[in-house]
Amino acid sequence: MTDINKLWIDCDPGIDDAISLIIAFKQEEFEVVGISSVKGNVSAEVGKNNIIEICELLDWEVPVYKGEEVTLSKEISINNKYLKSGLGYYINNNEYEEESIEASEAIYFAARETDKLDIICIGPTTNIAKAIINHPDIVDKIGDVFIMGGALNGGNITGNAEFNVYRDPKALNILLENNLQIFLFSLDLTTKFGFTEEEIKEITGEDTSCENLIIDMIDFLIDERSNKEEEVFIHDIFPIYGYIFKDGIIYEQIKLKVDETDENRGKLLVDETGSEVYYAVKLNEENLKQYIIETLNKK
Repeated sequence: MTDINKLWIDCDPGIDDAISLIIAFKQEEFEVVGISSVKGNVSAEVGKNNIIEICELLDWEVPVYKGEEVTLSKEISINNKYLKSGLGYYINNNEYEEESIEASEAIYFAARETDKLDIICIGPTTNIAKAIINHPDIVDKIGDVFIMGGALNGGNITGNAEFNVYRDPKALNILLENNLQIFLFSLDLTTKFGFTEEEIKEITGEDTSCENLIIDMIDFLIDERSNKEEEVFIHDIFPIYGYIFKDGIIYEQIKLKVDETDENRGKLLVDETGSEVYYAVKLNEENLKQYIIETLNKK
């Protein structure tokens, strides 16, 4: 029997992250061996509770670890646009106990026990960077790393920077400097593929265990638009989609580093002295949307 790929998901749920976790649960092509929270859209504590809440709804038995509340970069304050719970209109008042060790250590132990550990990062990359700092030998055990972050053509938190990279630019630089095989899904790609209101309303999760969660999140995404003509963007679904359909994405290989200065914090720099990444530039929009809608509605 062929061994299936082992995958770690690092996230800051957040609506996009929650949707990505539900999609990951419904796959059989790989095994998710751990999920960790990191401070981003919400605190790592709230994120951890949201992850476990989603796992409880899905009846998904996977270890969950609380990650870093403090960045490796200079700390900044960012408002959460997804309301207190991070999950839009869905209220998660449950408080859960996470696994006993911190996320960066858990990532290291998981990597040691596999041939190669693939990682999806859909929040700031602080946990992965800390694992590398504390255990440099982990680098040889990390396989493909799929990241949602960055932008070359305009940000969403400043004019130059995307939220995840802006929050902890030093962390992403650590990943880059260690020459991991990184597949980067930036705003340059994700902002090309919004859902119309008609399309997003096809996602109902009807008769699934996450129906109420999905409805509350989708309704919030629809309501938060400034006008009804705006599309709905779900940025964090792209790394999980790219991981599942590796041959369905077109990439350009470019050398990048991240600006850590106060003036241009989080800006991606194309630089010959940087590290090579696979920068996602194109995919089939119809296939993406059809897959996301069908998977979230799948019983």
